Amino acid sequence: MSTTKEYFKKALTILLTLGASVLLGLLSFGGMYVLLPLLSVSIAAFVLSVIYEGEIYQKNISNALDKLLNRNFTAQILGEEFLKNFDFTQNKIKIPEFFKTYQKLSLLPPTSARNERLKTMETWLGQLLISQSDASAYGKAVKDYVGTKNIALYSEKAQQVSAYHSYIQIFSAVAAGLMVLGTIFLILEVLPALPFLAIAPAVLPYLVIPMASIAGIAYGFLSYNSLTDFLLKNNFKSWWEDIKNQATSENRNWKNIAFVSFSVLIFALNLTLTLCTAGTWWTVVNGAQTTWRWLKHPLTKVATALIAPIVSVSTLGFNLQNTIETINEVREALDIKPEELSTKEIKRSTETWAQIFNPFRILLKLTFTPLLILFFLGHLISIGLTADRMPGIPAIVSALLGMLSEGFEDFHYFFDLEALLKPFAITFKIISSPFQALGYLGKSIWQNLTKAEDAPNVQKILSDLGHIFSEGFIEAFSTTEANAPDCQEATLTGCCAQGHQHANGAEHHHEHSALPNQILELAFSPLFALAALWHWAFQDPNSTQQKNFKACFYLQIGWSIESPEDDLKRIENATDSTWLRAE
Repeated sequence: MSTTKEYFKKALTILLTLGASVLLGLLSFGGMYVLLPLLSVSIAAFVLSVIYEGEIYQKNISNALDKLLNRNFTAQILGEEFLKNFDFTQNKIKIPEFFKTYQKLSLLPPTSARNERLKTMETWLGQLLISQSDASAYGKAVKDYVGTKNIALYSEKAQQVSAYHSYIQIFSAVAAGLMVLGTIFLILEVLPALPFLAIAPAVLPYLVIPMASIAGIAYGFLSYNSLTDFLLKNNFKSWWEDIKNQATSENRNWKNIAFVSFSVLIFALNLTLTLCTAGTWWTVVNGAQTTWRWLKHPLTKVATALIAPIVSVSTLGFNLQNTIETINEVREALDIKPEELSTKEIKRSTETWAQIFNPFRILLKLTFTPLLILFFLGHLISIGLTADRMPGIPAIVSALLGMLSEGFEDFHYFFDLEALLKPFAITFKIISSPFQALGYLGKSIWQNLTKAEDAPNVQKILSDLGHIFSEGFIEAFSTTEANAPDCQEATLTGCCAQGHQHANGAEHHHEHSALPNQILELAFSPLFALAALWHWAFQDPNSTQQKNFKACFYLQIGWSIESPEDDLKRIENATDSTWLRAE
């Protein structure tokens, strides 16, 4: 993407994100004020909604603009689909180097550079599949391997994808236009509840119409992004097929049943929330009082009648797309064995005992992550109140349904389920350590009484008992290092700060933190600095891996020392790029 396009994209993303998040903030404010008419609580709901939804909207709007500005979007979709279904276990001698490179790259830790390279490879393959022109010798080898049948199939799919893409753009544009109109009614309804914002009626149109236009256009981008993923990338179809396979499998177990039940429950919640959203918009549109004549025009009234159904369908697509991401996380977590929760991809820390029991880091563990979870719950409450005005349903009931559904939708943006489960696994290990010790002691005594060959001596018994009792505490208080290139380190903020981006890919440098995490990181920066100072001061003097204060600070807060340039260089060294030069 050119520099001009990049600046345009960033500026537009910021503008639209503010518009969309403020819209949700106003809905949260109005919903809270109806339920509990306290201005301070309503403002808190507004702030939490803007911060959290702003993060979600920023990612989705940025993705939408990437797709719209990408002239090869159809090719990228087709290439991604082909590689997703490609059998990499085939005879590796015959497989072209391109597929081996893609597989090797996909196994690397997710970074922005790695994700960009994967997209470039998918686009290159997609263009090769649908191109009628002669390919290079390298491209011809890949094309011959794919086969004439697949080439014809994907050429036909390209036409379908282009057609559906056009339909999605039209629907999103209609949804954006209706949202502009709906937002005007929303603002006119909310403003009277803000007595401190006394605005002259003559000035009102110049304030309301620009705000509504920005929010409506932003919503159109949100709708476009979710529907392209939902329909063009077959996310819904893949999820539905997975549900059917797990429900009808002859070898199904309790995990399959739990996953299917969870998925059905979430789907039902999404449908319920969609109805509540429709009811809320119907209430807003019909309840707003206005003296503007053009809003009472017959054509405007027809458009107004379409707001609730069109916006609700668009919202359903957005909600389902995000919920599927969370459901996939739950499935991954169900596939993890309990004993792996505290050790998966983690190697033993090389910290000293003084570093392990770092008092400032312990204080951070007891405050930082719990506060993040608390704020997230506050966000769920505030956003649940945006759909609490369904006629015939008590406001508290529809708000609770909205909270549950929103929690499942937004979870994957801010948390890593596996990382969140790790503290529970460590706690279980600590609680069960006395029983493990008794079992080991009884076994050792029996081995010595029976004079078994592998009977441990007293020194080994004491050493093993110490290890059993200390292992859980070491894992709880130490900073472990993930088993990734250059020892990418997982810290106390690792379960939350990375934002766990599925759509965009996980970012590993400073920008990886979600907005709520960045705000808390700034507030807690003195404590992070003290934890880093302690960590730096109590390093093992005999260690060959001495860290400076900057590295210690990055370690405590969860930032990677590796720069994006280093990351790109590592990817270049790890993969073959012959395909990139085969134009």
